[in-house]
Amino acid sequence: SGEERLSFRYPDERGKMQTRVHRFEGILPNLEGRYHETESVAVGEEQGVIVVAPNYRHGPFGFLAHAALAAEDPAFQSTGNYGLLDQRIALNWVRDNIAYFGGDPWNVTIAGTSAGGQSVGLHLVSPGSGGLFQRAIIQSAFPTLRTPKRSEADAQGQRFAIALGCIDPATVLPCMRSKTRNEVLLALTQATEQVVEPVNRVHWRPIVDGLVIPDEPRSLFERHAFNQVPLIVGSNKDEGWGNFITRSFPTGVSVAQYESWVASEFGDDGAEVLTAY
Repeated sequence: SGEERLSFRYPDERGKMQTRVHRFEGILPNLEGRYHETESVAVGEEQGVIVVAPNYRHGPFGFLAHAALAAEDPAFQSTGNYGLLDQRIALNWVRDNIAYFGGDPWNVTIAGTSAGGQSVGLHLVSPGSGGLFQRAIIQSAFPTLRTPKRSEADAQGQRFAIALGCIDPATVLPCMRSKTRNEVLLALTQATEQVVEPVNRVHWRPIVDGLVIPDEPRSLFERHAFNQVPLIVGSNKDEGWGNFITRSFPTGVSVAQYESWVASEFGDDGAEVLTAY
């Protein structure tokens, strides 16, 4: 149901078993995440692990940033990463409760595919998630993708509030919270996660807020400023070719399009990337 937030599977014979926390596959703007029950059964039975599949907020419900939201809690002025914080709550639940189901709270692997893999990578660089897992698996994801800055996300949040008609700073939060689900989802045209998007479409995704994600993940990995646990990284042949490349460039990629994308993705390092590739 829409109220579900956590589901798990565990074998009939249990001891102090390894726990696998799976993040859903797909894209972060989806309305909800759900790890297929048949997959969790197969993993649990074949590998002898307890499988936990948490749900969490997506789209604007999970990744809306706004200055007024950050100001609500002076002690923790984070905004825009509510979906990741939902995931962390699930990891805390696993640590505190999985032993009652035969699991080992100190033998937890987080794993995910696509957007789930992105989430895993972000927990690696999120200080508050440290100690809540002992291994990680990233499949078909690239958590070193440039992550929006707080200022960019706040500007998008302001556009969102204006689109909802919430323009008075004194009442912007109760105004936004009074809107229906469909009003929230349709306030701005959502991007479809293509390499090149039409103008004025929005991406709802985690941001560099300085707290949950303290800096660009790419920079944090380069500085070894991350939760250092054993890690498996994998991808599939032609990963994303049909979903992203051919849909973005149905007639092929021009030199100008390629150079524009590299500049957008790599910023000041774009020229160096173009020289190498």
